[in-house]
Amino acid sequence: MDSTTARRAGRGERSDAAALRRPRAPARTRPEIAPAPLGAAVHGTPAGAALLRGGRSDPATRAAACLRLQRAVGNKAVTGLVASAYVQRQSPPESAEQLDVKWRAAVGAGEWAAAARVLNGLDNGGIVTRVAGLNHDQLIWLYTAVLGSMSGAGTERLLGPIEHRDRDAAFQACVRTAHWAEAATVLHGFNDPGIAVRTRALGPPQVDLMLAATPEALARVRSALLDVKWRAAVSAGQWAAAAQVLNGFSDDDVKARLRALTMDQILALRGAATAFPRLAPLIEIGSAPFTNTTDTGNAYTSNALVLRNGVLITKEVKFISAGTFAVGGFEALQNRMITAVTSYMTGKYKLRVGPPGGGPTTGDGDYPITVRVVPNPSATYPVTLHGGLHGRSMASAAGGNMYQLGYSGETSVPDIVLAHECGHMILGASDEYANAQLPGRVITNDHSLMGNFYTQGIAAAELKARHLKFLVTVAAGWFPGRTISIVP
Repeated sequence: MDSTTARRAGRGERSDAAALRRPRAPARTRPEIAPAPLGAAVHGTPAGAALLRGGRSDPATRAAACLRLQRAVGNKAVTGLVASAYVQRQSPPESAEQLDVKWRAAVGAGEWAAAARVLNGLDNGGIVTRVAGLNHDQLIWLYTAVLGSMSGAGTERLLGPIEHRDRDAAFQACVRTAHWAEAATVLHGFNDPGIAVRTRALGPPQVDLMLAATPEALARVRSALLDVKWRAAVSAGQWAAAAQVLNGFSDDDVKARLRALTMDQILALRGAATAFPRLAPLIEIGSAPFTNTTDTGNAYTSNALVLRNGVLITKEVKFISAGTFAVGGFEALQNRMITAVTSYMTGKYKLRVGPPGGGPTTGDGDYPITVRVVPNPSATYPVTLHGGLHGRSMASAAGGNMYQLGYSGETSVPDIVLAHECGHMILGASDEYANAQLPGRVITNDHSLMGNFYTQGIAAAELKARHLKFLVTVAAGWFPGRTISIVP
């Protein structure tokens, strides 16, 4: 059947194939006529034509045509016809040049969803080449578009090259679109400083959302996010919240953060962390009272507390007012005494714990030493402050006496005198100046706080390492097998 015949059949005209089926003039013998090819027979029917018209006929017409054709030529022929008709309507694939034109147009117009679709039509090399030509902001937009408009495993063909080209752009796009699990995965590709700077730029709600979406396997990202929350809680003095966050770190990370706290901060945290039993031994290494006796036979008891960030030596004192103070004078002298101890004794030395010859172990390091007087109305050691009076300030095992006006001829007791007397009552340190009643006393001339500072010079007087040597013995039980010393 020629093309003209097919067109006529499509318009409902009689075809030559139909004519062949009608009997011709009688003859002695009927010639054998070869059947038309199956495809030709199908094409030459009105039903076949209806199917070939496809979208140009309504669905009911196409369905009816299909049924008529099945009855006429069978299922196999119909299936072949439909397949051939579908293939005939497919558009040829676009060339690389055509895709490149579309790519440039989409990028130029900032139509990033369209750009992503075009990019997905290129081979892997073409994707890498075009991604390399985009700047940081453009890559953010493209990554955002891929996340928002595409799905499935194939998206990695696009996301991977962008991450490789500019990982920060990929991360910013994830944050912008609130794809927190993806953000955590991308972030894990940075080094630790890179992770830290990006997590610290997030707002508190973003930190919470990303932390909730970050699996334990991405430990570096989780640690950085927890660190943001930790820093915020510490900065705000929210110690219950700080303890809760701290409990989420590994033991080593907990210790590292505790070592960075001040003494006041770790004490506040210690009080708030009781709800997390795991933290107690990480915060506090050991605590014990100690008693030292001076060469005059006075025994003084104080307390040593070794925390993860340092040593705290405290003496609780019950301050008693005597004599006559102006308004606020008693409190002022009490505060001077507390401040003198801090000024002369705190932060001057460290307790050093280290290996006796082997390798380092947990707990090794330097522990700065803090010394404090702690006012406590219930304390058993009394210190009487005498207002408006001259006298010789002194401490004994029974208690202390401090005179507001100092020695005769002075107008106020010097701070160094207050610190000197606290050297007795807190540390149990002996005097280091001559005393005829104690011929065996050790006399020093090295500007000691416990020496004759009036002669040697008040400005140069200082606490010496020997005054804290007792800590080596006190701390030995908390650091078994280690070498312990007092260092500046």
